[in-house]
Amino acid sequence: MSLVKILWRHIGTEAAIDRSILKTRRLLPLSMPSYRMTSEVGTLGESLGETHLVEERAEDGGAPTLESSKKAGGSKFKIYTRTGDAGQTSLYNGSRKSKTEVEFEALGDVDELNSAIGVAREFLDPTLTSLLQQLEEIQSRLIDVGTSIATPLSTSSKGKLERAKFPEGKVQLLEEQIDAMDEELPPLRNFILPSGGPGASFLHVARGVCRRAERKVVYLVGQNQVEEEVSRYMNRLSDYLFTAARYAALKAGRQETIYKKVT
Repeated sequence: MSLVKILWRHIGTEAAIDRSILKTRRLLPLSMPSYRMTSEVGTLGESLGETHLVEERAEDGGAPTLESSKKAGGSKFKIYTRTGDAGQTSLYNGSRKSKTEVEFEALGDVDELNSAIGVAREFLDPTLTSLLQQLEEIQSRLIDVGTSIATPLSTSSKGKLERAKFPEGKVQLLEEQIDAMDEELPPLRNFILPSGGPGASFLHVARGVCRRAERKVVYLVGQNQVEEEVSRYMNRLSDYLFTAARYAALKAGRQETIYKKVT
């Protein structure tokens, strides 16, 4: 069975690949300015830019699992690989594991979180330029979170760990952004219910998904598989999303719905 290794540009200046698992390979140009690839470890693929390093032929002599087909305007890659049909898939370090392992649960939660933030962005007022830019940057950092999860500390090479290391300063950046929004918000004296308009409500949904993803990441940190900075980022991100939801409601002129105790 053919095994394709496509690595993301955000983990290195050049797409790296484990050459020992490939028999032959070639560089295929893309005519499109950007191309997003779905990976077997979740939809964590990022644009690889102008060229992609792909497997030309499987060791058994069959066709490559990631095929190129000539279409009008250039080469286009098929999105499926068939390598995960038996219920196993690969981490970035090349190890094959069952899709039921906690790493893939964490990756799925992070992917879901990224999608939830994307939906929230679509429903936010387009005049909230700063908030929209922050959320877009966070979506990119969630790709980095996924890369860290897919590169276990105990079994990955030094080179891969260096490429997958979570960027510094991002927790502090979230704190600064939280503080800036909080300055405009009324004091929080009661529990509030998720509400405040479509954009704010979807940010609350994203916050809930973030907390679930964080629990999986914390477990992996406890198993010495993921660096602690990633769990700190996820913890702060849930605070950010809560604050951002309140901020979006404020800017939309919506009242926060206060929790009412049964009397």
